[in-house]
Amino acid sequence: MNSPVPVSADKTKMADCTYAPWGVVKMVKEDKCLRYYLNSNAGSPDQGLLFGASRDLLKDVGHCWFTFVDKEPGKLITGISIEDDWVIMKPDYLATFGEYKAPKVEHVLMRSETIDMGIYGDLVHDKWDRKGKAPRGKGKLGYHFMEVVRSSDTGNHTFEVGLGDDRGTTHSAKITEAQRNPFHAITKGYFKIVDGIIKGVMVEDDWVEMYQ
Repeated sequence: MNSPVPVSADKTKMADCTYAPWGVVKMVKEDKCLRYYLNSNAGSPDQGLLFGASRDLLKDVGHCWFTFVDKEPGKLITGISIEDDWVIMKPDYLATFGEYKAPKVEHVLMRSETIDMGIYGDLVHDKWDRKGKAPRGKGKLGYHFMEVVRSSDTGNHTFEVGLGDDRGTTHSAKITEAQRNPFHAITKGYFKIVDGIIKGVMVEDDWVEMYQ
């Protein structure tokens, strides 16, 4: 159902400060719910279960704001906000789920499973959009192939990047709203630069763009 309360300009304060931004990695359809694999701005992976939905509501969404409640059978998504839209789970439907029973912790060493977020995992998710597979015709979209010559942290979530084009000319640009250096393991790619600021990056099948 739609929230009876309008979306706040500061989403961190919605519903008693229970909402947080998450990157949407992928969705797996299960028998009774949709399981979303998520990644936080801190780079921590997690999962959320969405009940009452027959299709992927976040198919073309790179990030959005979630709130959760621990109920059986796990971490239930009880609220979603995207820009000016805000939907919540009906309270009477939430009441049909049993109390969450935490699994017993076994003290054994297990290989941890990590989610490869690519360059998107290094960026602030509510400032950058994960566009999906890089398309053809990159030049028509304002992208140009360049090699990463150097990159350095200048503070305030900003990194200075030295780029070399196919004519041997070196360019200097900045990428902002980055949690970590997104070019620590990247040597080349297609870049969209506006007024000295990197607004988009395409690396192999990974494509990210800064929100307007």
